[in-house]
Amino acid sequence: MDLQRFKWFLLDEAGAAERLGTAYGPVQTFFPDTSWEQLYEIVRRALLELYDEGLIAFFHASLSDGYNVTTEKLDQIEQLDRPQVVKELEQPEGTELPDAITFFIETEKGAEVFRQLPPGTVPKLTSWKNPRCAENDDAS
Repeated sequence: MDLQRFKWFLLDEAGAAERLGTAYGPVQTFFPDTSWEQLYEIVRRALLELYDEGLIAFFHASLSDGYNVTTEKLDQIEQLDRPQVVKELEQPEGTELPDAITFFIETEKGAEVFRQLPPGTVPKLTSWKNPRCAENDDAS
């Protein structure tokens, strides 16, 4: 699978607020036989491209607060700017403070782009649960 399809998978995951670490599990399915160093770089690149395209936003929150953020509430929280996002993506996974966990979530633009994707664009991983309906997933 290619980087673009992995990005669409991540955008699908961003339909609900997700911890930054969420991207590191499924990347192995998309890029088997790839070193961990390369996998980390793929995740960083994909997330940064989605951010630069305005499709996702990043924010810090506690575990309980972070999962309650919705796209509609994004304007009510402090979002990370690009230098902060780059810094977060360069940090080793699991080094976050409990009250400053890094989350990502789709923006309104991201939600609209996702709705416009043709059927079959978003890969379906049978070992991974997607937060959305199956309407844009590959057939099983």
